[in-house]
Amino acid sequence: MFVYLCSALGSILAGLEQPYQFDIMRWHAFAIDLLFMVDVLVAVVGYIFTLRVLDNHIRTVEPTVFGWLVCLACYEPMNAATRAYLNYETGANWTAVMPTPALQVFWGSAIVFCVLIFVWSTVSFGLRFSNLTNRGIITCGPYRWIKHPAYVSKNLSWWLVSVPFLTATGPAEALRHSAILLGLNAVYALRAITEERHLSRDPDYAAYCDYIAENGAVAQFKRLFAKASQSPIGRSG
Repeated sequence: MFVYLCSALGSILAGLEQPYQFDIMRWHAFAIDLLFMVDVLVAVVGYIFTLRVLDNHIRTVEPTVFGWLVCLACYEPMNAATRAYLNYETGANWTAVMPTPALQVFWGSAIVFCVLIFVWSTVSFGLRFSNLTNRGIITCGPYRWIKHPAYVSKNLSWWLVSVPFLTATGPAEALRHSAILLGLNAVYALRAITEERHLSRDPDYAAYCDYIAENGAVAQFKRLFAKASQSPIGRSG
């Protein structure tokens, strides 16, 4: 994480050294770099200050080899192998396929929003941030509405950045790259499954899951949809 922090800080400083000019793409890249710097900074501080006196000590550790493997597959050095086999990138990104400045602003804003949710998820952990361990159950921030906001927003941002479904080489290549990205999404789905299996041993996490099932974003959407379908307008169709 410290290496990631240094890399992000280097990108920020390089951006600040450039002459000022109003360039949407430049400011978009700067915003992404700044957000990721905050993300890894929180992670580094969280790992360093793992202390019982702060009540962020390690309660339990992921007990399965599979849980460790799917997590480590998302980080260096194992991440290099994961990316080699699940290389979904087409050689172009969203900046090359958005035809108008207005669409570029809209699409770029959606990417920044996804990254913002991802970083907000990390910040919500505070000093309890970690992988493969339970250092206390987090129920604030975006976790009030969904159990895995970081994974959802991160994976969605990859779809928006790489746009594998839009490629000049034809629909067959678009389908292939999209399927590969779905494979990478599956890795994060497995991370979520193994994490839930581990954390479910904690009564606080079991209570949190019950809360999300009843009051989370999906549950509220289902209730709203049910009310709309039962209304006279909804039944008229």
